[in-house]
Formats: sequence, structure tokens, C-alpha cells
Amino acid sequence: MAAKRLGLFALALGVLALLLYLCVLFGVPRILLSRLLSSELQMPVRLAQNPQISANFSRLQINLQGLRIGQNLLRLQQIQAAWPWSALWQRRWMELRLQVMGLHLRGPWPSTPHRQGTGFAITLPQNFVLRDGSVDWPLGARELQVSALQAEYRAGQEATIGGQLRYDGQAFSVSGNYRAARPGQAGSVSMEARSKEGLLDVNVPSLHLSGANTIRIPRGDARLVWKQFHGGLDFQGLRYAAAQQSLTLVRWRLSAQPQLGGEGTLALFWKHALTVQSDFRLHAEQLLPWVHLLGLKPALADPQRALQPAALSGDLHWTSGGLVQLDQVRGTLGSAQFQGAISRADPQLPWQIHAEISRLDLTPWLRSSAKTTPSAKLIFPLPKDWPALRGTLRIGELRWGQWQAKKLQIQLQAVQK
Repeated sequence: MAAKRLGLFALALGVLALLLYLCVLFGVPRILLSRLLSSELQMPVRLAQNPQISANFSRLQINLQGLRIGQNLLRLQQIQAAWPWSALWQRRWMELRLQVMGLHLRGPWPSTPHRQGTGFAITLPQNFVLRDGSVDWPLGARELQVSALQAEYRAGQEATIGGQLRYDGQAFSVSGNYRAARPGQAGSVSMEARSKEGLLDVNVPSLHLSGANTIRIPRGDARLVWKQFHGGLDFQGLRYAAAQQSLTLVRWRLSAQPQLGGEGTLALFWKHALTVQSDFRLHAEQLLPWVHLLGLKPALADPQRALQPAALSGDLHWTSGGLVQLDQVRGTLGSAQFQGAISRADPQLPWQIHAEISRLDLTPWLRSSAKTTPSAKLIFPLPKDWPALRGTLRIGELRWGQWQAKKLQIQLQAVQK
């Protein structure tokens, strides 16, 4: 009787082992895990192979191969996650070592009925290693591309990152590191970006992290060398909020050579469309070298008098593909002082301009052949596709060679094409 029971038990174990083997053979663990992740993320999830599980006396390790999320939203060649048993017993799921190989992310992460997209919000494990990553992330009408991405992170205390970045046809080599004396404390950050034409170096003495959603930087500075340009930017009160997909600066101050300076505030939003808001003040004692640096060579009779000194201040609101508004404009260009506002509600609509110029001397702008006689060829040929304009231009006093006029009012009216 005992032998019969032992035989039945062995048979049951054999059948169970066969069923488990068939489940693994036909990918049941892969299918179940894919469905579990798909339900949690509310988008399609696929695994190329069954998860591989191994364990010893100190830890549990899980390997995943060929993970795909969404329609090519996120692809991972390999993931290796390892938990100490003590963390699992106490359900401290983020106390793990996570290694990711061959990551490709095509953002942004979509919103769902139960979860709103949160920009770059990431909850980091205790230890994280990334090798051979790439990212394609739209910014307005263009796309930011990152390749050869390598990163390491350790317990909120140390992090390094490096990779190749491409945006708007420009390529950069980027590296950075983060150091904190103890986990959870504010740490210092240094970053460097190099290209064929220049170098950008950023230093932050103290960076504060509030979970994965907020970064605060009381102060920092950046130094840039580009072609013949070299200058610096000091900033205060930087705050990045992932949930709002925004970045704000309480104050920025620019100083550059040759003799360019400025200051203001800045706010960036990109949840729906890239939006820039800033009140700013810029001034340049020598504007002509900057004009040449941009590749422009205006044919002026007296460039020094026409372009120097120069200053501009205003309140800017710019949305990609939408509203452009510049209010409370005040400026100086040569001997001319002006104020006013300019706006456009939509790219299909005309620009609205309202400006006042107390005194405008066109003589330094005239070519030598036009100094004595007014001519339509003042500086350079006007573009054929001149933007549609509406509004009013008032000039207190106008000088044009030997000609002079006062209290001019010019009405601008867009022509329907």
C-alpha cells in the first residue's frame, strides 16, 4: 500500500514537472508577465524570452530579455534586477541593483486616463547602471537625440553620465557628475559639453532633490566658448518640476566679450507646446562684432554710428507654433531710441506692431551713393516674402541725408495675397 502511494506521489510530481516544463516551453511566464506589466502601464508590453530567475543565500535576481513597451516607445535589450532578501521581506522594492543594457526611449511618455505624463520624472533604484542607451525626445518642432548614453547612480550620493547629443544639426559630447557627502543631502554638480566649435561648462555648488519630481538649485554658473565668443551666465533660484514639465529661473545674469551684458527672469514649459516667458534687459557697447559673428555683413555707411551702442528690454511670451508677444519694449540702436510692442497670435495671422521712435537718423545706414538723395536701396534689398504687418509707427524726427521730417505717423496694413 505504501509503495502504491509512493508511486502515485512520484507520478504526480512527474506530471507537475511536465506541466511546468510545457508552461516554460510555450512561454507562459513571458505571457503572464507581459500582461501584468501591460495592465500596470496601460499600454502594450512584449517580452522576447521568459524571465530568468536565480537566487542564493543573499539575494534574488531576475533577468529580462528584449522588453518592448508601447509602439516603440521604450525598448530594452536586457534588464538585470537584484534584491537583497532583507529588502524583499520588508517590501522595500527600490532597494535593488538595476542594470540596463541597450535602452532606446522615444519620448514623451504618454498620458493615460489614470496617470498623467510627467516629463522626465524617474524613481531611481538604490543602485543603477545604464549601458549603450539612446533617447529621441521632441522639443518644439525639432528633436533632441542622445546616443552612446552611459550612466551610473549610487544611493543618492554619486552619479555620472556621458553620451553624444545632437540637436538642430549640432553635435555635442556631453559628460557630467554628481557628488553628495551623504545620501539624501544636497550635492554638487558639474557638466561639460564639447563640440567642434566650442565648449560649455556648468557648475552647481548645491543641488537639492525632492523625490523624483523636483530639482532646486539656489545658484550656479555656466561658461561658454564658441568661435570668437566667450562669456558666462550666472543664475539663481532654478526649479525644475517634472509634474508640471517646467523649468524656471528667478534671475539670470549674462556677461560676455566683446562687451555684451544682460539680466532677467526665465520660465520654460513644454507639457503641451514649448513655451518661453522672460522679462529681460540686454545691452551691448559693441554690437558690430556680434553681427559679424552671426555671419551678417550689412552694407552700412557708418556701422559704428548705426549699431552702437545698443540696448533692448521687454517682456517676452513665445509659444512654438502659436502666440508670440513682446510687450513693454524699450531700446536703443545708435542714436535712435524706441519703445512699443509686437505680437502675433498665430503663424497664419499678420504681426501687430505699435512703436514710437523719438529721433531716427538714417544717414549712418545709407550707402555712400544715397547720402544726398533719398533712395529705396538703403541697406540691402528687402526680402520678397516680407511678413504681413499691421499697426502704427510714429517717428518724432526723421533725418535722411539732407532731408528732414517731423511728427511722422506710418500706418501699416497687411495686404491679402
